[in-house]
Amino acid sequence: MVGKAEYHTLHLMTIGEIAMVRPYFHDTVEYFKVWIHCDSWIPFELQSVDGMTPGNDIYILPEKYESDFSKATNINHQQLFMHEFTHVWQHQKGMNTKLRGMYSWVADYTYNIGSPFISYSMEQQAQIISDYWTISEHGYDRWLLDSFCRQKEVEYPIILRLYHETLAMFPYYEF
Repeated sequence: MVGKAEYHTLHLMTIGEIAMVRPYFHDTVEYFKVWIHCDSWIPFELQSVDGMTPGNDIYILPEKYESDFSKATNINHQQLFMHEFTHVWQHQKGMNTKLRGMYSWVADYTYNIGSPFISYSMEQQAQIISDYWTISEHGYDRWLLDSFCRQKEVEYPIILRLYHETLAMFPYYEF
């Protein structure tokens, strides 16, 4: 989609979006249950952040919404989609994302990579997946621009090894 989408637009995940996330989430998500809304989850369009994901529904504001995120020309929109899709995975694995999401406004999205994935907060987990997608699909230079990882001085082979160590058991967790 080019330009700003209209509020109240929505779609089930497209084949392209499923293909975009499946290499990371494998068959641990029921993709057919996921709706992507061009809308505010908070009534009266009061959502102040670009994306919110209570349960299986991803709410993206019109400025960042795409009718198919796999075809988006803006990488930041795809990064947002990967972040929000991680919340769907967390929900389907048993995390209470609605309750935890109420505190996201005070959450720290930045992180040091290298600890077990399960030890990170809900938002850090989502950001780690988005950042790992970025380095995997768009390279180290793009990751340096957009990553929330605090270890920007770490060289590419080492940072990639740290991601692999952190994500060794991903996506096979239960909350």
